[in-house]
Amino acid sequence: LVYHGPTDKRQIALSFDDGPWSDPPTIDFVNELKRLDVTGTFFEIGEQISEFDPTGAVERTMLADGDMIGNHTWTHPDMTTLSPAQQTTELEQTNEAIRHATGFTPCLWRPPYGAMNPALESLARNLGMLTIDWNIDPRDWALPGTASIVATVLKEAQNGGITEMHFGGGPREETLAALPQIVADLKARGYRFVNLVQMLGLREIWR
Repeated sequence: LVYHGPTDKRQIALSFDDGPWSDPPTIDFVNELKRLDVTGTFFEIGEQISEFDPTGAVERTMLADGDMIGNHTWTHPDMTTLSPAQQTTELEQTNEAIRHATGFTPCLWRPPYGAMNPALESLARNLGMLTIDWNIDPRDWALPGTASIVATVLKEAQNGGITEMHFGGGPREETLAALPQIVADLKARGYRFVNLVQMLGLREIWR
């Protein structure tokens, strides 16, 4: 269960939950990260892929740009309330949808609502997946305003920091608008932006 990366490295991992989505389109997040010359990790809800990225073009662009894709379950339930069989289905269906779109199989997943217990962590690990939490939380899902999102991320930033922001599940213009200042300020403070596979020292084997 991962809450942060190595604390001896001045790195930040931007991560985003609940997409793909249309408000704004997910490709806007992908393009903004590329424009800012940083990478991120996108945790996707499996059942939304066919609606918001039916050809897989956006996901393939993520990977081509150096971003990472993670599993955020099929329907975004509280996984701790489900049976092991249901938990397995939530994870495996989402991995299959991502694999079908891109040829890539995620090895990272994030539990909706952060709801986790040791049995679920073990189940995911047996499926070849690390459980990813976070230690920088601007609560952007509550739409606190762009300035608040920026201020919280900058205040909570630390070596090995993992943000939990959102690119779906509601209107996310505030989060998108917050990215330029977050990136500029943290770069000025000496942070390097990495995706979560890079932060955790994992190796991509799908290419």
